[in-house]
Amino acid sequence: MFSDEQKYISDSSEKMIQPNRKETFEAKKEKSVAKRNRSTASSSSSTLICKSCDTSGHSSARSKLCPNHTYTLQELIEKDIDVDDDRLQKAVNKIQDLSSFLQLGLFKAQIFVNDYILQYHNNLSNEFFQQNFWYLLCRVVCKQLSIRDFQLKYANIHHLEDAWMGLDNLEGLNLNVEKDGLKNYGQVLATACETTATCYNNYYIENFQNIICNYFIYMICKEFPDVKKSVIRKLVYEHVLDQVLSSDPVAVLNDDILTPLSQGTKNGLQAFINPLIVELKNRLPSFTITKATQNTAPFGILPALRHILSKYESIIAENSTLQKHDSEPGKSQDTVQSGEKKKKDDNANHFVLPRIFSLFPNPGLRWRFIKIDSQNVTGILPGSKLKKEKDETLFSFTQRYFYDCFNFAKLNIRSLKDLKELPATNGKMFLNGMYTDGYTSRLLFCRRIKPSSLIKSIALELDDFNTEEDVSVSYHGDNDVRRLSSKEYYNMSGVTQRHKKEQELKKCLGIDQIETNIPSLKTTSHDTYILYITYILQHIDTLFNFYGFRTTNSRWCNYIASQKSIEDAVNILLNGSTKYNKKRRKNKKKSKKRRRSKIVDSLKSKPKIIKREHKEKFEEGNRNKMPLIIFGGGLKNKSQTKFKGLRSGVMDKLYRQLKRREKLGELLLVDINEFKTSK
Repeated sequence: MFSDEQKYISDSSEKMIQPNRKETFEAKKEKSVAKRNRSTASSSSSTLICKSCDTSGHSSARSKLCPNHTYTLQELIEKDIDVDDDRLQKAVNKIQDLSSFLQLGLFKAQIFVNDYILQYHNNLSNEFFQQNFWYLLCRVVCKQLSIRDFQLKYANIHHLEDAWMGLDNLEGLNLNVEKDGLKNYGQVLATACETTATCYNNYYIENFQNIICNYFIYMICKEFPDVKKSVIRKLVYEHVLDQVLSSDPVAVLNDDILTPLSQGTKNGLQAFINPLIVELKNRLPSFTITKATQNTAPFGILPALRHILSKYESIIAENSTLQKHDSEPGKSQDTVQSGEKKKKDDNANHFVLPRIFSLFPNPGLRWRFIKIDSQNVTGILPGSKLKKEKDETLFSFTQRYFYDCFNFAKLNIRSLKDLKELPATNGKMFLNGMYTDGYTSRLLFCRRIKPSSLIKSIALELDDFNTEEDVSVSYHGDNDVRRLSSKEYYNMSGVTQRHKKEQELKKCLGIDQIETNIPSLKTTSHDTYILYITYILQHIDTLFNFYGFRTTNSRWCNYIASQKSIEDAVNILLNGSTKYNKKRRKNKKKSKKRRRSKIVDSLKSKPKIIKREHKEKFEEGNRNKMPLIIFGGGLKNKSQTKFKGLRSGVMDKLYRQLKRREKLGELLLVDINEFKTSK
């Protein structure tokens, strides 16, 4: 505080200011005249002059019009990200309502179609794979179209009305969904129906050959347990599959396929597989089946799938009956067994049940994405003042509308002109569409197709896969060996921890108990599927509340974490990353104190540990030289053959990321054929 006698301030003139006293009459008069002159000048001139930038239109730097205005943090966020809270919240709420409506509506539509496929499998038509069929069915679910009108629309598909009424009359079941005043859902529903129709079409085309091969491999392994599985797989893929799909009669088995087997075993295999082949050929169309011909009539292979699944069900039923019979008390057992009987018992103990499958795609419970395009963007994202100009195309207007609603700066698109010139400058084009779930979004772009070289097929054996396989092991000279295990890869992204928390939440809310008791829908029995429908619709609200909008955060984190894990895996090869290179770690004070306190506590209780002499300090290497990475041929295409219980697909992700880094000029990637090089 200043003294009562005088006050000092440090300014350019360094004047001494007198203490505050009552002003004289002359001083008051001078201030009044000066104020009057300022008001007169402002009234005579309609413009204001800024004291900071000397421009008209504002008076000081406190105005946002002034170039010297100092923005607050909130003002900077609103300026750079262009966020309108009210407009954004309205759009998010509408997207969530559409996603919830789509989730429930399509789920009930799929349940009805799957029930019809099981009950009336002889009346199936290709209309099930058309978008319009699913769209009209969803209108029936929404009570916008009666089931009678739907039946008249598809008169060639018999018993549609009977199947609907049979499900709708079950106690406690309701196949209808209320809209609750929802608008702008037509285009969203039409896009989802197109995806669903394609899903059903691809399910039969993509899985048919795999189901047939697994069926023959299982049946042969069950009958001939002494034959190696590699020989059986070769027999199935090189002989049996061609015979089943061909329209020609069954050919004689070629001896070159079963070279290591005796003649008696070959004859036994021939006699065993021929009836199985004939059983399937009698249930398939008469023409040669390929993916192209199967696309014309996907339901043509359904009788063969039903036959395979019914055989699996009978095998499982027989095994459960035998186990129940063997576990009966009071049954005498021989203490001494012959060699033949002991061998049969060992085979029975190692009996593996077949993996059953579903005859149709299963409806999912996950929160759904909706598509926003030129047909519904103005309804879902309202509030923009843009209007369509004269002679402007719908594509150009939608592009302007998307640019007005979203910030494209993250994609290095700074202006609308950059967005329009994207095909010429970058070879890409924005398709005026996006998928969103209310939390994340996927923008739709297309690009020119570049000619790609065919990747040589690499034959892998079962010995090439094991549970302890590492994502990568690299050697950089001397003692520098860098390793990234599969366990470390999946834990560094946080996916395992999030999955663990999800399971704990399921257990806490009782969701795991509900999911455990869900009846199987992998069946040929219509009555069994009715049990599934009854149970799932009784708990549908609980399940959808759990798998609702809350799961979008976890799904987004898993997506980002997978990208970060691949980046870290590549950085380990290039510079050691934070795992080997301590210089790249964040040296925060809290972390240092925590580590030091742990070291001090451990030294007090434990004797001094002698460090390993061969452990050398990490050396990053010469940064001026480009790293050379040699990628073995046996590491590629491992995800083409998937095995139950083994994680796959990491090496393909790593290879694609290395190729991307090579285009950026950060490394040089060389492929090498390691055939017999590591033997």
